[in-house]
Amino acid sequence: MKHRLKFIWGTGGVTRGRWYLGLLGFYDRVVGEPDSRLAISVRGLLVWLAGLALAGYLAAATALLFWLDRSPHNRVAFADTVALPFRWRRFQALRGQSLIAEGRADMRAGHWADALFKLRSGLAREPGDLRARLILAQFYIASNQRPLARRTLGEGLTADFPGQEYLGAVVELAAQAEDYAFIDTVYARYLPKLEAPREARVKHWLPQQQLQNFIDGGQAERVLAAKETIGVVPASTRAELRVLALLALGRPDDAVRELHAWRARVPAETDQVLRLLARAEREAKRYEAMENALDEHVARAPGVAAPYVYRVVQLALAGRMGKAEAALADYLRRFDARLENLRLLAEPLATFKGTSPMLARMVTAAREQGFETRGLQLLRVQALLGEGAAREAGRVLAEIPAVDANVSGKPAQLTNPLGNSPRQLAAEQALRDWLQLVADALLAPTPAAQTALVDGLRNRPMTMATLRTLVTMLRAGDRAETALAVLRVSEGPYPGNPWAQAQMAELTENARRAAMVKDDVAVKASETTLGQKPFFAQLDESMRAKDWAAAQQQVRELRNRQPAPAWLAARDAELLLVQMRYERGAGERLAMLIAAKLYLDGDGRRSQAALALAQEFYADGAKEEALLLVKEILRKAPNFPPAERQLAAWTPQKK
Repeated sequence: MKHRLKFIWGTGGVTRGRWYLGLLGFYDRVVGEPDSRLAISVRGLLVWLAGLALAGYLAAATALLFWLDRSPHNRVAFADTVALPFRWRRFQALRGQSLIAEGRADMRAGHWADALFKLRSGLAREPGDLRARLILAQFYIASNQRPLARRTLGEGLTADFPGQEYLGAVVELAAQAEDYAFIDTVYARYLPKLEAPREARVKHWLPQQQLQNFIDGGQAERVLAAKETIGVVPASTRAELRVLALLALGRPDDAVRELHAWRARVPAETDQVLRLLARAEREAKRYEAMENALDEHVARAPGVAAPYVYRVVQLALAGRMGKAEAALADYLRRFDARLENLRLLAEPLATFKGTSPMLARMVTAAREQGFETRGLQLLRVQALLGEGAAREAGRVLAEIPAVDANVSGKPAQLTNPLGNSPRQLAAEQALRDWLQLVADALLAPTPAAQTALVDGLRNRPMTMATLRTLVTMLRAGDRAETALAVLRVSEGPYPGNPWAQAQMAELTENARRAAMVKDDVAVKASETTLGQKPFFAQLDESMRAKDWAAAQQQVRELRNRQPAPAWLAARDAELLLVQMRYERGAGERLAMLIAAKLYLDGDGRRSQAALALAQEFYADGAKEEALLLVKEILRKAPNFPPAERQLAAWTPQKK
């Protein structure tokens, strides 16, 4: 029997054949030879192939949906997977929304790496999600990656107005970098787009912000010249901006005249006028008129704290410290029953010099009321550092209780009756650690203290205001090299900032000139190299005589010697031990603790040497210094049994 293959279009018209599934058929070609020929239906084959392809496509779409549905934030439906080749953009947008939702959930859970990856991927697919851009930009700001934050937000500035919240975030970030030209460009771009009814709520806000930017960017004359733009700003705001522009231009007398005219024109806005009038009179150095305006401002709202705060601040800015102290006493009598009122005044006071005594008084008032004083103490430390009182700042820092992370977010020693959130406590501890780095750098000229400050700055979010304050403090404290290193770090978050660039150029030139002087000194000093044996013989003599001032002077001169003796690095640890002795003898507990921090590194031999020194202090009656030293040993080497046993012996448990 012969079997032959034949392709036919359909199955109809074939006699005496048997067909299966509309695809295969056997029929008799020769009488007496059944099933002698095999036929394949081309039409059936095509139908089957199409059916199988459709089934496979639907199976793939279902599998894709199951895979996407593993996430509770999936926005893609079955219809979207089926229509994927035809609606690719919609699928990408939905996938982007899903990734963004997952990223936000990971951000809330503290899974930063996953959140960063998903937010980036989501925005690549759905670039118009401005909320996600804000979240991602906040992440970049927190990690001190400000250029990335600006780029992320800038990519969301399309032709359409992005909304007040988003535009405000873009402007705030640029203002922190003092990029007023960019802000001006953004405002000019969107001002013409505010005619639409949906943007009516910001038609006053945006021009007002533009005018304020002129003042902040040193172009106050543009506020006075603005006619068309200023016309859409409310009258009271327009008058205030004109006064601020006049003050920025150094024309306080013109500002006073405008303020008197404003008060006569709109008596209902007297409170706003009086605030500005007090400032204008202060800048004109007419202090009696300033005080009259402040007193009237306070008398108009005797039960409101803000006018009293303003009075204390303006008196302090004017240098009338005696009257500022009296105004502070009046404020405390009226408003010290709430911690929020104390912070309301302490925060502005901490930003300028000469106010640390007033802040100390506020700390005392808070303590008398039973409040937690950590936040106020930190503000006081900021003021002390700004005044150049680094040693006093270090002493105050040593008194501030640390936060115990194992006690449910509550401080170890004191409790705020108003409550302490873990986030607030973490922020205060981070600020305390930062201020400690600044104080150590100002107090100790050692490379370790300076490097620790610069490294700490790399991991801390930094505004230009913070940078200005820090550089000013470092330069005033004779830490020019550290200030230059700080400015170099600032090139990352603030590339090309004019102020930072000018400071860097000045410090670099100063360093070049100092290097030339050092070279001349080095040539002369090479002829009289200091030997280690004579130095240590002289130092031992001072220590035996308990002439702590002489020992301190000898070590300071050695460390400042240029070039440094070749043997200094090898004996630096020994000098730090000596430094702990003479600082303790001189009663400089903080300086002793700084030397201990620099000496201890977790090494067992150093820990043992420091423990022996602590035992020596304890035997001499310096028990507090001995305890501080043992605690510092355990901080650097937590599992050092000799120090643990000694601490337990010196601090017996209460029964």
